[in-house]
Amino acid sequence: MIYNIYLFVYRIYARVLGVKHVHIGEEKIPSNIPFIIVSNHLSSTDQCIISDVLSYQRHIHWVCKRELHSTRDQYEDQLEKGHNFVWAWLKALLISFTVKNTKTIPIDRTDTEEKSSINRRALRNMFSVLAQGGVLGLFPRGSRNSSEPIKITFIKLAKLCEVGILPIQITDTEVRVLDFYSAEYIKGLSKKELASVAEKIICQTESKQQGLTLQAGASLL
Repeated sequence: MIYNIYLFVYRIYARVLGVKHVHIGEEKIPSNIPFIIVSNHLSSTDQCIISDVLSYQRHIHWVCKRELHSTRDQYEDQLEKGHNFVWAWLKALLISFTVKNTKTIPIDRTDTEEKSSINRRALRNMFSVLAQGGVLGLFPRGSRNSSEPIKITFIKLAKLCEVGILPIQITDTEVRVLDFYSAEYIKGLSKKELASVAEKIICQTESKQQGLTLQAGASLL
């Protein structure tokens, strides 16, 4: 219910501000199967923009930084952006309420003592979403900083859960749904091939040539 309201409000917001993205390749979106959405990350509204492409048909469970779940963290962030304390508090309440109630999955990207337990819980939630036939959405860079190394969590997760991957590319005026990577295809990849295909997918979403800095690591997060 709240997810649908969130989409409805975003559409009004986009119309009022004159923000319009042309949707390309919507016919490539799978129906009635679980999959992982992988996209480039340009702005704080990327989740809204992509969720709008899938409309009300599928609920996307977005993976996000845990700070978005904290009203206090959001309040401090809004103050740093120069908002007065009243507007900062109202905006912080709105963001944290929306993020919590649209079933996002928080992960900890810091070095806090809670990181291990938070991320274990996040992984369990990701597995649960996909096991129940849901859609998971994430940004492999983890932020809008294009110089950060890319974690290949998404393709490891896809192979473990035997689900496909749907790459999406966002520009200032378009949302392109790219070719779907099926669960069967990913299941047959070797460890070395997984890294190569992960790089290919990221290059597709970011319109870059291969040669990115990947962060494989031993764990999923």
